[in-house]
Amino acid sequence: MNILIAGCGYVGMGIGSLLLDLNKVTFLDKDEAKTKLIKELRSPIDEIAINERIQKYSKNINTTNTIPRDLDGYDFIFVCLPTNYDIHKNWFDTSIINDFVKQVRLLSNVPIVIKSTIPIGYTKQLDVQFGNIIFSPEFLREGRSLEDNLHPSRLIISSEHMLHGKALKNLLSKSIQSKEFKYFFTKSSEAESIKLIANTYLATRISFFNEIDSYCLDNNLDSKEIIDGVCSDPRIGNLYNNPSFGYGGYCLPKDTKQLSANFENISHPVIQGSIQSNSHRTNFLSDYIINKGYQNIGFYNISMKAGSDNFRESASLKLIEILFKKGCKIFIFDNQFKDIKIDKIEVTICQNIEELNNNVDIIMANRMSSELDKLKDKVFTRDIYGID
Repeated sequence: MNILIAGCGYVGMGIGSLLLDLNKVTFLDKDEAKTKLIKELRSPIDEIAINERIQKYSKNINTTNTIPRDLDGYDFIFVCLPTNYDIHKNWFDTSIINDFVKQVRLLSNVPIVIKSTIPIGYTKQLDVQFGNIIFSPEFLREGRSLEDNLHPSRLIISSEHMLHGKALKNLLSKSIQSKEFKYFFTKSSEAESIKLIANTYLATRISFFNEIDSYCLDNNLDSKEIIDGVCSDPRIGNLYNNPSFGYGGYCLPKDTKQLSANFENISHPVIQGSIQSNSHRTNFLSDYIINKGYQNIGFYNISMKAGSDNFRESASLKLIEILFKKGCKIFIFDNQFKDIKIDKIEVTICQNIEELNNNVDIIMANRMSSELDKLKDKVFTRDIYGID
């Protein structure tokens, strides 16, 4: 098939690189730097598996910075455009998708598959206006977008256009390596709900174990012993129980807020509580560090996860902001980002781990690394399992 991918972030590159093995894929992004990298067979997001995939199937790649005029030659258009949460409107900003779909429909009625995270009810509204709109949510971990496309836990496709929906399932199934994944055809609003609710549950679980860890820190208890004992119950299990500085990244912060906004007329203290808890966690940790008397604070790798080149909404960044406002001097060493600029915050960027160690009283690390093994006496982390 002939596929157009609109948006070359981790969602677009994940689904696009998945489909390269059996299809012609055109990557569309207005950012010429991204399409230039793809032409050079390099991924615009930092993920080794995608680099390898696009190099292996380079003959199937095209790029463009504008919407092609010959859209009828495409079988599907995947919309992987950003939908940032607008704090003033308390709602996802879907204006980029609106504009893109409007332009596409002036040229063609080709089926559009929205992969971007959107508010509940959005696909239905867009479909009434423009027609042939499908929603199929992504469930991707940062740094593992291709892996999660190749080995999905489930595939969810909105069912209002079943002919196109079944064709989409067949398209994806041929490239997916796991053959026993679950798939669901649901109405579009249900599909949108599944995405937001799943991420909100994960955020709530993270917040719960972070609160347990805060209690342990405050009372000089062993978090690992307690969490090991609690999670040995198979009803609870061992996933998403590793304490951290808080959840962040592309999805969880905005998805929890959007679900809360969709619950506007229904009491939802659990959902609201996970959002508040995440903020309380960073406040608790900053107070804990200040009360220990540390003034020169080092941060090791402020990206959200190992293998990710994203530090947007990272818990480390929030801690940096709080500690700076409380008068601390901030030093950062990051393997991904060598030139970090943070609005209204003065930070010193260290070029190596030794420089960081020589300038600080403590090194804050959301996740441990073998690089920190020799500095363990100075490292503060809540990572007790060594996993994301």
